[in-house]
Amino acid sequence: MEGQLIDSPRQDRELSRRLRKYDLIRMDPGGTAAKVRAGSKLSLKTSKETFDIELTPHDLRAPDYVAQVIGDDGIVRKLPKAPVNTFKGRVKGSERAQARMTVTDGGIEGAIITDANQYFLQPARDLSSTAKNDEFVFYEASDLTGESVSCGVTLADEVAA
Repeated sequence: MEGQLIDSPRQDRELSRRLRKYDLIRMDPGGTAAKVRAGSKLSLKTSKETFDIELTPHDLRAPDYVAQVIGDDGIVRKLPKAPVNTFKGRVKGSERAQARMTVTDGGIEGAIITDANQYFLQPARDLSSTAKNDEFVFYEASDLTGESVSCGVTLADEVAA
């Protein structure tokens, strides 16, 4: 499955306030998620390089994890175990690089960590009210401006917290 770099992205004021530099990548959220779950490689074409990532499910829940809900009647009911949506992976061509991604029908978000950099991928609509559903923002941790704005939080900010 491939994420395509949008060659000449429109200038997005909301993204530019949070990030000095960024790439917009176009990919079908649901289709990409389905293919990753089925074992397909994720290929992200960015202005830095093309990241070919092989992801495997990585359940962060404890083996004895149980989800439950308490009904209006006070009775506790077990919920069925939801499918794993967290993945870990390796980046082809980079021995020590690793990837950690959350994969849902809404898309993919996560980090690629190399010896030299930390890269983040997240839905652009998390940071911009004008972004389309098939647009994802890719950026380095060093590209954060540090400016606080009301729309969204970068994935780098969440990880740092």
